[in-house]
Order: sequence, then C-alpha cells, then structure tokens
Amino acid sequence: MSSDFDEKVAVEEAGLPRIDIVRNLFREYERSVEAPVCFEDFEFELDTLPGEYAPPVGGLFLALRDSRAVGCVAIRPQNDLTAEVKRLFVKAPYRRAGIGLCLMMAVISHAKRAGINELMLETLPTMHAAIELYRQLGFVPAPAYHHPTAPGVRLLIKELETRSARD
Repeated sequence: MSSDFDEKVAVEEAGLPRIDIVRNLFREYERSVEAPVCFEDFEFELDTLPGEYAPPVGGLFLALRDSRAVGCVAIRPQNDLTAEVKRLFVKAPYRRAGIGLCLMMAVISHAKRAGINELMLETLPTMHAAIELYRQLGFVPAPAYHHPTAPGVRLLIKELETRSARD
C-alpha cells in the first residue's frame, strides 16, 4: 500500500500554532461531505480547538507534503480505555496515495501510547475508499456508541494491543 507519493508526506501532531490549519481542513472536509448531521455543534468544535482533541489522549494530526497541509485526522477520548477517530480527510488531489493510511497509522500509534484499548469511528456508506482502509486496518462493524446516530452511518471499532503508558 506504499507509494513514492506517500514517502514525501510527513505526519505530525498539530500543536497550537497550527490550529488554524486544522480548522481550515475541517471546514474543507465539511464542504466535501453531504451529511449535515455529522456536523452538529461543529462551530463550537472549531471555535474551541483543540477542545476534546487535546492531549494526552486526544490529538490533531496533519499530513504535510512540501510543507503544505494535505490532510488531517483527529482523536478524542470516549472514556479511560476507548477513543474515537474523527475528521479523517485528505484533499482531493492527494487521495488514493497512502496519505489516509499514514494519518490512521499515526492515530493508532498515538492511541496505543496513550493506553487506549479500543478505537471507534463513524463513516458514511458513500465513503468507499475510507471504509476499505478501515477494514484493512482491522476495524469491524460495531453497535452504535452514541445516540442519535445519523441514518446510514456505519459504526466501526478496532481492538488495540497496547502497552501501558507506564511501561
């Protein structure tokens, strides 16, 4: 699943100086998704970044190519052992080149270091490439983990083998 293209991409955790870049990518993601229910309280989320995505369990990650942000992903805690992956997005010209995989691997590594045992996410049935990526990474269908859940949304979960943050 590697390509020459993804070797030129760096993934890094977005600190406070890059919050505006994350905010812009989240907005671009919102415009690309035809599901308003996925963006309830979105303005509050944007205004308070990093908000629920704050470390140590939470995180905001950027994919950079030639120092330009081309994608993002976020993670936020649900409880002491579970976290939710949110807002995986790669700009259209950079898709299908392994960038989503790089972003997801960064989130999975981050979650393991934070002692998270389980990752969950929601995706739309129209996001075929994302669903295939999640399947390849070991995510499986799961029951709803919050209510209300948007009609047609697919809920996926992945068990992680983690080392305690104290190890």
